[in-house]
Amino acid sequence: MAALGSDARSTSEDFTMLEETVEPFPTQQEKRNPPSTFDVTRIASIEPPPNGGWAAWSQVLGGHIITFFTWGFITSFGMFQAHYTSIGLSSPSNISWIGALTVFFLLSVPLWSGAASDVGHYKLMLRLGIGLWLLGIFMTSICKEFWQFVLAQGVCIGLANGCMFVPTISVVSTYFDATKRSFAIALVLTGSGTGGLVIPIMLNRLIDRIGFGWAVRSLGFMALVMLLVAERLVKKRLPPKDSVKMLEPRELKDLVFDLFILGSIFCFAGLWFAFFYINAFARHTLGMTLEESIPILLVLNGVGIPGRLIPAYIADHYCRPLTISLIVSFVTALLIYCWIAIKSTAGMYTFAALYGLFAAALQAMFPATLANLTLDHKKIGTRMGMGFAFSSFGCLIGGPAGGALVELGNGTYLYGQALAGSFGILGFLCFLLAAIIHRRQAQAKLEV
Repeated sequence: MAALGSDARSTSEDFTMLEETVEPFPTQQEKRNPPSTFDVTRIASIEPPPNGGWAAWSQVLGGHIITFFTWGFITSFGMFQAHYTSIGLSSPSNISWIGALTVFFLLSVPLWSGAASDVGHYKLMLRLGIGLWLLGIFMTSICKEFWQFVLAQGVCIGLANGCMFVPTISVVSTYFDATKRSFAIALVLTGSGTGGLVIPIMLNRLIDRIGFGWAVRSLGFMALVMLLVAERLVKKRLPPKDSVKMLEPRELKDLVFDLFILGSIFCFAGLWFAFFYINAFARHTLGMTLEESIPILLVLNGVGIPGRLIPAYIADHYCRPLTISLIVSFVTALLIYCWIAIKSTAGMYTFAALYGLFAAALQAMFPATLANLTLDHKKIGTRMGMGFAFSSFGCLIGGPAGGALVELGNGTYLYGQALAGSFGILGFLCFLLAAIIHRRQAQAKLEV
């Protein structure tokens, strides 16, 4: 494993240094209209990133807030799943479609929103996302029927997430060089952990006191203030590109890229089953109340903060992101199988802590690995959009399919857990094959 993490490292680092020191060629527009000596846009496009200071870290703060309300809201869905099940909104399998859709749109919409951001419309995408998120959350507060929750929480908030998250990650990454970029992005991604802690606590306390409707509206008012702060903080640093390809079929000829995406589809299909059903499992299998099951979700989300930061630090200093993805995908799948044997509250907390740690690492390494596997920096945006879009289909499989197996098993979670673990193993095998091929390709380049 160590060899796998270091064989091609020097080649990648050399390319990164070259990438950061060579000035970009002028575009056709620049040839027709040469920039003046004091053209600020031109200077910004060739100056190195600030790599620190308020200009850079304010972007991280804004990105963290956006992740708080995108991924943080999604990782809190276990509480919604348990609440909707308890009020008899629909079957567990049907309810899980709400959460699955929010993840699906967050990952698939960037194929379009990311391209729009690259050509100069980042602020438009961010404002559109904020507007849709607020519309979705306030409409959720007045929903009564299942299909209404699907449209408001699943579709509307899901589309909002897709407009905001990936374009923001792209913007934040331009403020840091290779020595701090992974760690800065990891700090942004820890918003998933802080949101996953604050949102369930807030809603759980307020639902008992003022009811579901006003509890959700309170979350909406908090989002209104915080997202407006984020909108003022995050600003695009580089000038817009002339054009961006949303899909590039030629990239699918890269076998390593294909295997990594296929593995991510399997891993995401298995990963989200635990996030969606951990509260319901604690209530129905262990006999816990909704109030008693919430801390388990908080542990699951809370450990995600170090779970994102530690792998990012390791990826920056010791080994490649693909190596980390390989390890954490196997451990995550193994933990899901171990979940089958849990029969006590102590075991449930242990599982939540370990699974939350490694599942967060797996999610954090996904964009880092995509970027690391792309030597041509001009293709990173295209590959990132394609990778997120294709992997989003895995999110549509795991929760609903696992929920259907829970229903077929008359409330037992065994079959759903087995399916989720098997998906994880398939993902690990794809990562392993991708790593082997990538290592051989790197060795072949070094021998030339």
